[in-house]
Amino acid sequence: MATLKNNLMVPNGTLKKDGVTFYQRNGTTVVRSAHSEQPHRRTRSQFEARQRMANCTSLWKALRQATEPVLAGGKSSYGRFCTLMRKLPVVYLPKGARQMGATLLLPGMPVSDGMLPDIEYQLGEVGDEPALLTSLRLRTGADSAASALYGRGGSLKRGEWLCLFRMEQVLTTFNGATIPRLNVKVEELNEENCRNGEPFSGIELRDVDGRLALVGDVLGDEMRGWALVRMAEGKASSQKVETHCDLYEQYLTEEAFERAAQSYGGLTLTPMLTPDED
Repeated sequence: MATLKNNLMVPNGTLKKDGVTFYQRNGTTVVRSAHSEQPHRRTRSQFEARQRMANCTSLWKALRQATEPVLAGGKSSYGRFCTLMRKLPVVYLPKGARQMGATLLLPGMPVSDGMLPDIEYQLGEVGDEPALLTSLRLRTGADSAASALYGRGGSLKRGEWLCLFRMEQVLTTFNGATIPRLNVKVEELNEENCRNGEPFSGIELRDVDGRLALVGDVLGDEMRGWALVRMAEGKASSQKVETHCDLYEQYLTEEAFERAAQSYGGLTLTPMLTPDED
């Protein structure tokens, strides 16, 4: 908006035109440059910080497409997620790949954080079959391993349920470039569906020495990752991704760093400080 006073156009508020800003200060029109004179800097540490943040953002989006993650202990679930992600290495992806949604599956990636008792688990085998072995106790005398999770001797209390995070690293090709993407799905096991002997698709629940084991060929897929979360209303256990996928290692190298940095225009060299000459 602007007003006409004495045949002059006087701006109300701030206007920007052709790199110039007009605004009012104490009744006087002030004109200044609208462009910052600060140079755009991209040192190695700054570039790594931006890559780390980009990793957090892309992984968070992948999780959000499947569920609303619960991570307590911060101002927001996303903020807590970013804090926990600082413990993981930075992967370097070129600008073009990021613009096309490139996302890497990382072992140890957090999917939840809270005060409920954590579940310990690891990928292994039951007999000759791939399995996710867990610390969840099962009560004896139940009709199925799923229903054995509840009741006296079982790990789950009334009002609690399990969320199985199923993650798949997929590779797509676009204009000759390979783009890694992460697909995430979440399945629930609760008191209502625990009567079904196989509530998780393609996975059998078994009692192994009084503990719950998830068994199925899909658990042997080295492009997949898994996390099992104990849930209650607004609460969660603190769980991370277990996976054998090592694709991310290709994006940890110095060559990957150089390739990513060049795609953004290279790094800004820090001027060398020289001692004063006599």
